[in-house]
Amino acid sequence: MEKEEIVLKLMEVIKENQKYNGIQHSKIEPHTRPIDGLKMFDSLTAIEVLVALELVFEDEYGIECELDISLFFTDKGRKALNKERSHQSLKIEEIAENIYNKIIRGL
Repeated sequence: MEKEEIVLKLMEVIKENQKYNGIQHSKIEPHTRPIDGLKMFDSLTAIEVLVALELVFEDEYGIECELDISLFFTDKGRKALNKERSHQSLKIEEIAENIYNKIIRGL
């Protein structure tokens, strides 16, 4: 499985999730940020998408994996006022790279 395949599967699963939840999806591209970029897409929706993606990987590729919400974020943001790290949401292509690194490269 290549990163490009993961990008396509991720976009497909996001579109299916939006359709299932009665949301008209906007244009979804590799540079789209699902969280903060798509209507009604939040961390709970991201978890729903990851669970669906796990099933796709198992059914279509025979790959069993556990994906978590951290794949949607980077902690390279600015420090928040309460001294916690702020998190920035990632683009679909960046999320796919995180997934690739986790399940294919084992990082």
